[in-house]
Amino acid sequence: MPNSVRSLELEPAWRAVNLAFFLNGLMWAPLVVRLPEFRDRLEISNGELGSLLLFGALGVLAALRFVSSWSLRFGTRRVVAISGAAISLSLVGISNSTNSYQFAGMLFVLGFIAATHDVAMNDQGGRLEHLTKSSLMNSFHGMFSVGSLLGGAYGALCIKFQISIQLQEVPVVIFAIGIAPLMLKWLLTEDNQPKQESERPKSRGVIRAFVILGLIGLAGAITEGAASDWGAITMRDNFQVSGVQATLPFLCFQAFMVIGRFTGDSITDRFSRLTVLQLGGLISGAGLLIGLTVNQPWSIVAGWTILGAGISVIIPSMYSAAAETARHDYSQAITPSQAVAVVGGISYIGFLIGPPTIGWLATEYGLSKALYLLVVCCFSMFLLTLLPVFKK
Repeated sequence: MPNSVRSLELEPAWRAVNLAFFLNGLMWAPLVVRLPEFRDRLEISNGELGSLLLFGALGVLAALRFVSSWSLRFGTRRVVAISGAAISLSLVGISNSTNSYQFAGMLFVLGFIAATHDVAMNDQGGRLEHLTKSSLMNSFHGMFSVGSLLGGAYGALCIKFQISIQLQEVPVVIFAIGIAPLMLKWLLTEDNQPKQESERPKSRGVIRAFVILGLIGLAGAITEGAASDWGAITMRDNFQVSGVQATLPFLCFQAFMVIGRFTGDSITDRFSRLTVLQLGGLISGAGLLIGLTVNQPWSIVAGWTILGAGISVIIPSMYSAAAETARHDYSQAITPSQAVAVVGGISYIGFLIGPPTIGWLATEYGLSKALYLLVVCCFSMFLLTLLPVFKK
């Protein structure tokens, strides 16, 4: 635990934010590794699966219109607690879907609630980071990756022991609902949180600068989301491996996301956020390129592993970079909260369009070729950091 949060007031909030990020990752991962089963159950193609995944993305987009006002009206503490429990119930609906219409509708609901939970918990994390005057966001997102890793492993075990998708979700629902009272008790109340910065006039030129930052987050989100969703299907379709073996790219990807995020804060302090982002783009792009080009089961697993290490710092670093750049370089033009909203809004689009775009491209060109789009995204992150609007 960082020394900056060792106080009776902030320690419970720090634990609660970590738990919220862990829960957010844990809940969706067991279903992601079983996407091939959903595809087979619904008797649809990769392209049709990609189109259905878009409904989850549309739910995310719809939620972004309401979550800020809900957080102001009810407080992020309540939003995190209630939406965390509600996500688990939407997963039950998805697991029981018997046709494409039900699946699409429940994906929309899941996307809406998950985005609400995500924005609120990031707001809690950002406020805690502000109160402690220390970098915490990478480690918070690291807990998300821990949840994703354990959730994916849990899903793989359920596949191995032939546990149904419906039964698989029961422990997840119990856990999510059970910790909701802890969220209400431990998270920062509105009285604990720093007052919102006053509105300052916006400059179009400044907004364009943060759009560039958002585009880096966009490329990272496309890569992270699509790699998570399509790793198992790549192994299953290309090499006809077992269901358990098909989960290896996802599990290795998430394992190195965890390692990268828990070391990200210290590495950033040593080298600078700009250097970390540049290396992240180059490493992830090179690893994925080699894995897809060799096109063997071991190379796919290795490629996803290296990709996870490189991409791990992108999203949390973009949230911190936006607030830091606004505070130090454009303090008279835009508030940190406005900057985070701009960058976060653009980045979210990547999670919206990444998985379905890969599905559509896979229908036309094959899944292996479609995944080269992620290689382009990785190297684009490096090129975007060379633009002068990105400052150390």
